[in-house]
Amino acid sequence: MKKKFIIATLVPLFVLSFVTELSFSQLPCKSKTIKTESIDPECAKVIKITGWNLDTAEYFVFEARVRKVSVFEEILPIISVETGNKYDFNLIHHNEDGTSDYGAFQINDVTYDFIIKQLKEESREFDSWDKLNPELNIAVGMYWVSHLKNNYGLKNDHLFTAYNMGVTGAMVFVNRNGNYRSGYAQKVETVKESFKDY
Repeated sequence: MKKKFIIATLVPLFVLSFVTELSFSQLPCKSKTIKTESIDPECAKVIKITGWNLDTAEYFVFEARVRKVSVFEEILPIISVETGNKYDFNLIHHNEDGTSDYGAFQINDVTYDFIIKQLKEESREFDSWDKLNPELNIAVGMYWVSHLKNNYGLKNDHLFTAYNMGVTGAMVFVNRNGNYRSGYAQKVETVKESFKDY
């Protein structure tokens, strides 16, 4: 009687495990290609706005958090204005003074060189130190905005105008106009407002 009970109990378990194994193995996607963890809401929003892939969005949000820079209040609106809403890491703009601006952040040669030294002092490593490398461009851009905020105490219009004109240029602007509300800062503020719809 005990043998029959044990066999009767084990057979359905054996069949169930076999059927379950079969059904999973017949799925068109292998389990290692299925991403089960949920996407960080900030990353999902960055992807929706920029069209970047998940890895780029995750790295972008991670760097912003490390540098204590706001993704949707500061950094992403700046990139939107800098790239004409394209969020393209391959952009190069050549200036009349012989310098160039690179990547989604459109960081100038001179500023890039300064930041690269700082990143090397932090022992940062990248697959490529090319100015168009998205990973490097993100790290450089985040560093620069953080530097302006933390070393100069800049925020809002002052931060955006200094990002565009440099710290000295922003001081000249405020001496002429009595405020930091440059055309550039106004564009950034408009984009920042539009992100609230996402």
